[in-house]
Amino acid sequence: MLTDNDRILKERAAQLAASSVAEQQGELIELVSFSIGREKYALMVDEIREIQPVTEVTPVPSVPGFVRGLMNLRGSLLTVLDLHEFLSVKRPGMRDASRVIVLASDELDVGLAVREVFDLVRIGAASILQPLTIPDGIEPRFLQGMLTDLTLIINAQAILMDPRMIIDDGHGQLAHTRSGTDGEVG
Repeated sequence: MLTDNDRILKERAAQLAASSVAEQQGELIELVSFSIGREKYALMVDEIREIQPVTEVTPVPSVPGFVRGLMNLRGSLLTVLDLHEFLSVKRPGMRDASRVIVLASDELDVGLAVREVFDLVRIGAASILQPLTIPDGIEPRFLQGMLTDLTLIINAQAILMDPRMIIDDGHGQLAHTRSGTDGEVG
C-alpha cells in the first residue's frame, strides 16, 4: 500500500518523465517524404511551395545535365531538375517521375522530379539523426539529417543556393535557372 508521500513522489516522477520526453522531442517539424528511384527522401514542408503532377517536360539545350527541361506551371515556365543527377547519385531519377515538388525562394523556383510522394511526417527536431553513411556522390551539405527509417532529409536551401543554379549564357550574362512568365529567363 502506497503512503501519501509515495503516491505524490510517484506522480511527480511520472510528470517529470513526461516533460523530459517533450523536451527531448523539442519543436515539431513537418516533412514530406518522397521517393526517387528506390531511395526515400524528405523535405521540410515550409521549403515546399506546392506539389504538382508531372506534365510534359521540354528539354532545353546547353544547360547542365541535371536540368531535365521546362514545364508549364499555370502559364509560367518551371525549371525541372533530376535530383539524383543533381546529387550525383548513380540511379535514374527522372524516368519514372510522376510528381514535381516545387521549391521556391525570392530568386528561384525549381521543380524536383520525384517518383512518388508518400505522406506528411511530424517528428520532434531532436529525433533527426546524423546520416549513418552518406550515399556515394552526395555532398554532405545537401543533407540535413536522417530519420530512423533511413529516410534522408534534403537541404532545400543548399540546392537553391548552389552555384550550378546560375547559368552563364556564354556572353558574360548570368541567369538563374528560374524561368519567368511567357518564357522569359530572368
